[in-house]
Amino acid sequence: MEPTNNDPEFRTWDPYGEDKNPDQHKYNPWRAPGMAPVTDPCGVASGGNNAGAYAAVPTGYKTGDRALEVLSEQEATQWKAGGVRGCRRCCDPEEQGEFVLEA
Repeated sequence: MEPTNNDPEFRTWDPYGEDKNPDQHKYNPWRAPGMAPVTDPCGVASGGNNAGAYAAVPTGYKTGDRALEVLSEQEATQWKAGGVRGCRRCCDPEEQGEFVLEA
């Protein structure tokens, strides 16, 4: 796919093509915003099907597992418009250091 984001104002790497390897990021997703395919709207374990050694694959899942296929359905969270929520890391051993949202 040809890039659609060509304005130097919105490019952070070599916006004017002055590098010895000009436009080496031409076919990266940020050069055509909104055009990348969506594998799963709820996420993919490790971010894709070809995870490198650096990828973090959640325990109990394998690279490429799609959330809609492997996670159970959860009750939707209703957020109040204009509301404020905080986030803290639990120190309770029962919660094993998980992040918790608080009103």
